[in-house]
Amino acid sequence: MNNVYIKLMEECGELTQACAKVLRHKDEEWIGRLEEECGDVMAFIHLMTEHGIVNRDAVLKKKWQTIAKYGRYFYEENGYNTVKNRNSGEEFDGGEYVG
Repeated sequence: MNNVYIKLMEECGELTQACAKVLRHKDEEWIGRLEEECGDVMAFIHLMTEHGIVNRDAVLKKKWQTIAKYGRYFYEENGYNTVKNRNSGEEFDGGEYVG
């Protein structure tokens, strides 16, 4: 299969399935699979920027905008409930995500 868009869609679908498994099972057993799928999607994003399919600067700009918008929710008590942050106690000041 040579179509990069189809392969990227497959990898995004596998990432979605891994997220669903983590939610359903609510344990860290599935985190490894989630990490693998994140890596696959990141690899395709990298390859797409390296080959000029998408503009690297535009992708990075959007990445930092999204981090600035949603990053704090990983640290708020009533924010995103993830397996790893349930008892972290860390606080988010947002400073490192301005970009």
